Amino acid sequence: MKKKCLIVDDDLIARKSLERLCHKMPHLQVIGACADGHEALSMLENQQFDIVFLDLDLPGIDGKQLLKHLPPSQSQHVVLVTSKVERLNGAAARAAAVLTKPVSHEQFKKVIGQLL
Repeated sequence: MKKKCLIVDDDLIARKSLERLCHKMPHLQVIGACADGHEALSMLENQQFDIVFLDLDLPGIDGKQLLKHLPPSQSQHVVLVTSKVERLNGAAARAAAVLTKPVSHEQFKKVIGQLL
């Protein structure tokens, strides 16, 4: 069964890159992609996702705030995606993994392998 994925990144190029990486993995299916935290929160309230790829730098509700809004009982895995590793601080503790931009196919494959 394919894992349902949500991609949350305000950078269109980064979003499309993550979508392409997901499509290369037979176990993953991108169900949604959004550019800001408010849209992501709405999608998360209305649908269950197995994996959420979450950028930290988002307009409105940023990735760290969005992480705080997610119920701990939710079964999805949150993968933080950032180019600014120094901004992770405590956010990494609530995430299943961290991807560093630009995300390579090898890095992506390794993280997905750990989650599945």
